[in-house]
Amino acid sequence: MATANPSALFDFADQLALVSSEVLKFRIKNKTILSQEEKSRLEDIEIKLDKATAEVRAKGIASLGAVTENARIEVEAATKNAEALLRRIKRIERALSIATSVLNLALAAIAGQPQAILTALNTVKDAVAGDTA
Repeated sequence: MATANPSALFDFADQLALVSSEVLKFRIKNKTILSQEEKSRLEDIEIKLDKATAEVRAKGIASLGAVTENARIEVEAATKNAEALLRRIKRIERALSIATSVLNLALAAIAGQPQAILTALNTVKDAVAGDTA
């Protein structure tokens, strides 16, 4: 079911309230020339308009709640997607860190540098353990 436009509902409620206000002004302005029956009918019209105004405003509030809920759901989904992307990026960074440290170990081994080999081995160990800081 499509959600009604909250703004349109509130605008419509405002228009109903204005009509009710105009009926009230007319009734007050013309109270001396209106019969009791006409006054009663105008009061009934005001009451019905005020009730309709309240009902339309309530629908506007409900619609606004639905729109807000939909937006919240969309934000949550986007957040989950972003978190998943960040996890993938961290896995890629870790894999690159391991690959780089293994490459550095190979270069140190090829160069025959015992101290560089030892340093590279520690770097590989740290990268594999996840200590990439």
